[in-house]
Amino acid sequence: MNTVVLTLVLLVAFPSHSSSPYKNNDASDSKTGAAASAYELLADGSIHNGKNGAHRGFFVRGQIKGGNFVPRGGVRGEGKLATTGHPGWIELYDGSFYGDETARQPRRPYIRGYKDPSGKFLPSSRNVVY
Repeated sequence: MNTVVLTLVLLVAFPSHSSSPYKNNDASDSKTGAAASAYELLADGSIHNGKNGAHRGFFVRGQIKGGNFVPRGGVRGEGKLATTGHPGWIELYDGSFYGDETARQPRRPYIRGYKDPSGKFLPSSRNVVY
Protein backbone atom coordinates (compact mmCIF):
# COMPACT_ATOMS: atom_id res chain seq x y z
CA MET A 1 0.00 0.00 0.00
CA ASN A 2 2.75 2.51 0.97
CA THR A 3 4.68 1.74 -2.21
CA VAL A 4 1.66 2.56 -4.36
CA VAL A 5 1.08 5.86 -2.56
CA LEU A 6 4.76 6.83 -2.85
CA THR A 7 4.77 5.98 -6.56
CA LEU A 8 1.70 8.14 -7.16
CA VAL A 9 3.21 11.02 -5.19
CA LEU A 10 6.42 10.81 -7.21
CA LEU A 11 4.54 10.71 -10.51
CA VAL A 12 2.52 13.78 -9.59
CA ALA A 13 5.43 15.71 -8.08
CA PHE A 14 7.93 14.90 -10.82
CA PRO A 15 6.14 14.51 -14.16
CA SER A 16 8.23 13.27 -17.03
CA HIS A 17 9.10 15.50 -19.93
CA SER A 18 8.26 13.13 -22.75
CA SER A 19 7.75 15.74 -25.47
CA SER A 20 10.65 17.59 -27.04
CA PRO A 21 11.05 20.86 -25.10
CA TYR A 22 13.25 22.78 -27.53
CA LYS A 23 11.67 25.12 -30.04
CA ASN A 24 13.76 24.16 -33.06
CA ASN A 25 13.14 20.50 -33.91
CA ASP A 26 16.29 20.10 -36.05
CA ALA A 27 18.45 19.14 -33.08
CA SER A 28 20.22 15.94 -32.02
CA ASP A 29 20.09 12.67 -33.88
CA SER A 30 17.31 10.81 -32.08
CA LYS A 31 18.53 7.43 -33.38
CA THR A 32 22.06 7.72 -32.00
CA GLY A 33 21.52 10.23 -29.21
CA ALA A 34 24.50 12.23 -30.50
CA ALA A 35 24.70 15.82 -29.32
CA ALA A 36 24.34 18.64 -31.82
CA SER A 37 26.04 22.02 -31.46
CA ALA A 38 23.52 24.73 -30.76
CA TYR A 39 22.90 28.13 -29.22
CA GLU A 40 19.97 29.68 -27.39
CA LEU A 41 18.82 33.23 -28.09
CA LEU A 42 17.96 34.81 -24.77
CA ALA A 43 15.58 37.41 -26.21
CA ASP A 44 12.93 34.74 -26.86
CA GLY A 45 14.42 31.50 -25.53
CA SER A 46 14.59 29.94 -28.99
CA ILE A 47 17.19 27.23 -29.58
CA HIS A 48 19.04 26.93 -32.89
CA ASN A 49 21.44 24.44 -34.45
CA GLY A 50 24.97 25.52 -35.24
CA LYS A 51 28.07 26.80 -33.52
CA ASN A 52 27.68 30.46 -34.43
CA GLY A 53 25.57 32.61 -32.18
CA ALA A 54 23.24 35.38 -33.09
CA HIS A 55 24.57 38.46 -34.84
CA ARG A 56 22.63 40.66 -32.41
CA GLY A 57 21.63 40.35 -28.82
CA PHE A 58 22.57 37.88 -26.12
CA PHE A 59 22.95 34.11 -26.51
CA VAL A 60 24.49 31.05 -24.87
CA ARG A 61 26.41 28.36 -26.76
CA GLY A 62 25.92 24.69 -26.00
CA GLN A 63 24.56 21.40 -27.30
CA ILE A 64 21.26 19.63 -27.59
CA LYS A 65 21.40 16.30 -25.76
CA GLY A 66 18.42 14.04 -25.19
CA GLY A 67 16.03 16.72 -26.38
CA ASN A 68 17.29 19.40 -23.97
CA PHE A 69 19.67 22.33 -24.41
CA VAL A 70 22.90 21.94 -22.40
CA PRO A 71 24.76 25.27 -22.14
CA ARG A 72 28.53 25.61 -22.22
CA GLY A 73 30.03 28.78 -20.75
CA GLY A 74 28.48 32.13 -20.04
CA VAL A 75 26.29 34.66 -21.79
CA ARG A 76 27.73 35.94 -25.07
CA GLY A 77 26.76 38.70 -27.43
CA GLU A 78 26.51 42.43 -27.25
CA GLY A 79 24.07 44.73 -25.56
CA LYS A 80 23.28 46.50 -22.33
CA LEU A 81 22.48 44.26 -19.36
CA ALA A 82 18.99 44.79 -17.95
CA THR A 83 18.18 46.44 -14.63
CA THR A 84 14.44 47.06 -15.03
CA GLY A 85 11.35 45.28 -16.33
CA HIS A 86 9.57 42.08 -15.30
CA PRO A 87 12.17 40.27 -13.12
CA GLY A 88 12.66 36.53 -13.48
CA TRP A 89 14.80 33.91 -15.19
CA ILE A 90 15.11 31.75 -18.32
CA GLU A 91 15.62 28.03 -17.79
CA LEU A 92 18.11 27.11 -20.47
CA TYR A 93 17.11 23.46 -20.94
CA ASP A 94 14.03 24.62 -22.88
CA GLY A 95 14.11 28.44 -23.02
CA SER A 96 11.10 29.01 -20.74
CA PHE A 97 10.79 32.30 -18.82
CA TYR A 98 9.48 32.39 -15.24
CA GLY A 99 8.76 35.60 -13.35
CA ASP A 100 9.90 36.13 -9.78
CA GLU A 101 6.25 35.88 -8.70
CA THR A 102 6.28 32.19 -9.71
CA ALA A 103 5.95 29.93 -6.70
CA ARG A 104 8.88 27.68 -7.64
CA GLN A 105 12.65 27.57 -7.61
CA PRO A 106 14.54 27.92 -10.92
CA ARG A 107 15.63 24.72 -12.63
CA ARG A 108 19.37 24.79 -13.30
CA PRO A 109 20.95 25.90 -15.54
CA TYR A 110 19.27 29.30 -15.74
CA ILE A 111 19.96 33.00 -16.25
CA ARG A 112 18.42 35.82 -14.21
CA GLY A 113 17.19 38.94 -15.98
CA TYR A 114 14.17 40.99 -16.99
CA LYS A 115 11.52 40.95 -19.70
CA ASP A 116 10.87 44.31 -21.28
CA PRO A 117 7.35 45.54 -22.18
CA SER A 118 7.62 43.92 -25.65
CA GLY A 119 8.31 40.48 -24.06
CA LYS A 120 12.02 40.40 -24.92
CA PHE A 121 14.25 38.87 -22.22
CA LEU A 122 17.50 40.61 -21.32
CA PRO A 123 19.98 39.10 -18.86
CA SER A 124 21.05 41.06 -15.79
CA SER A 125 24.54 39.48 -15.84
CA ARG A 126 26.69 37.30 -18.09
CA ASN A 127 26.65 34.42 -15.60
CA VAL A 128 24.79 31.15 -16.09
CA VAL A 129 23.71 29.53 -12.81
CA TYR A 130 24.71 25.87 -13.15
